[in-house]
Amino acid sequence: PAIMSARTIKNVNERNNTIILTPFIPCSAKLPLFAFFTTAVFNGSALAATSMYFVGIFSVVAGGLILKVFKRRKTTVRDTFIMELPSYRLPKASNVLKEMWERGKAFLLRASTVILAASIVLWFLQSFDYKFAYGVSPDRSILAEMGRLLAPVFKPLGWGNWQTAVATLTGLAAKETVVTTLNILGVDGTMFTPLSAYSFMTFNLLAAPCISAIAASFRELHSAKTGWFAIAFQICFAYVVSLVIYQAGILYAKNNTVFWSVVGTLAAAVFLYTGIKLLINIAAATWSATTAPKTKTANGGRRRLSTTKRQKFCLTKDAAPTAQTARRGTQNNPAPADKAIVRERIAGFEDVLIGQNAKIAVKTTVQTQAADTFGN
Repeated sequence: PAIMSARTIKNVNERNNTIILTPFIPCSAKLPLFAFFTTAVFNGSALAATSMYFVGIFSVVAGGLILKVFKRRKTTVRDTFIMELPSYRLPKASNVLKEMWERGKAFLLRASTVILAASIVLWFLQSFDYKFAYGVSPDRSILAEMGRLLAPVFKPLGWGNWQTAVATLTGLAAKETVVTTLNILGVDGTMFTPLSAYSFMTFNLLAAPCISAIAASFRELHSAKTGWFAIAFQICFAYVVSLVIYQAGILYAKNNTVFWSVVGTLAAAVFLYTGIKLLINIAAATWSATTAPKTKTANGGRRRLSTTKRQKFCLTKDAAPTAQTARRGTQNNPAPADKAIVRERIAGFEDVLIGQNAKIAVKTTVQTQAADTFGN
């Protein structure tokens, strides 16, 4: 629903960016993953799961800035965001129970279709090898071989084993299946450190969403090329953020001085870039103000035109007719003198018609009042 609601945005760049960045905010399907690691690795700390929402908000802001620079289409449509807040009231018990039933029903339907199908496929791939021999060890199964191909890619993120790689892959069907896959493969909290677990949670938070959300994104983007770009951007962004979190944590654990030196250097670079960009914008605005066209005022002075009037001045100047066209005119474009005469005549006719209508209205009013007073 959040992706489909973006269709109300008129600006195509803002609409596409909203669709691409919406999956960064945690949904209910990702909550089982957060609950699993919060209980198994972080000893029930509420900050581990709560911080995922702040990571999602930060990722939306950072991703929006990146898309604003590198992924834009030419458009002149500007849209203003207006949100009308409803009047909040204490919910009724019947509404709460109805909402619980709807959410529970939706989860049961998903569990009986997508999650069940994914579990059956995982069981098959875990129980057979490439010779279709049943009952093989999980380390020699088809699923293990597939996971070993992907494991080196995730090793810089801190969880480069085939079990977590397979769990991440099955998350494309539904995010709930990540926990299901970990349970089927016998993965518990001892295989993760707090840093690698947080990196794993971050990647699954920001990576491409489930199949239903991907289908909705393709439908709303109206372009297969933009849809594949959205998936690639989400995966690459999730990989970079998880990589930074894990490698920064390792660096902080080994050498605090180097870590804070790197952080200070990055902060100085961002501050310098922002300052230079601000100075460039101020210089451009000053230059535009000094070179703007001027017009005469009533007391003989000169004042500068506003931006809108400056554009009209430029358009009028560019579209100025030649002397011959202005003097003679054409059949479709008469001369300015002829246009002025036509306007004066139309104004005179309007005055006459208004006067006649006023006289008729007054006469009708007098007759009506006389009839009411003296009778017929």
